[in-house]
Amino acid sequence: MNLRERLKQWVRFPFGGKPRMMTCEELVGLLADYLDGSLDHETARELERHLDGCASCLNFIKTYKTTTAWVKEITYEEIPDEFKDRLANFLKTKIRQEKSGGT
Repeated sequence: MNLRERLKQWVRFPFGGKPRMMTCEELVGLLADYLDGSLDHETARELERHLDGCASCLNFIKTYKTTTAWVKEITYEEIPDEFKDRLANFLKTKIRQEKSGGT
């Protein structure tokens, strides 16, 4: 067993004890890899075990899936030049006002 494998084993079974449950933060960090199928089988199973016992993460993953599906449906539309200019001028004015302490 190489160092990486031993480290993975220790993380799952710290000090030779019971398997450690994946944290919500760890799940979020692995979510994109899980959804695109690039997580190794063992880590994916651990993530799924966490989802079985964590309603918050289950809701988060459902929201994440829905959001990514909506983003894929977004179409690009060109903004007319006149509107771009007006928007840029408006933002520049607001930035100057905030820097000078005004509203």
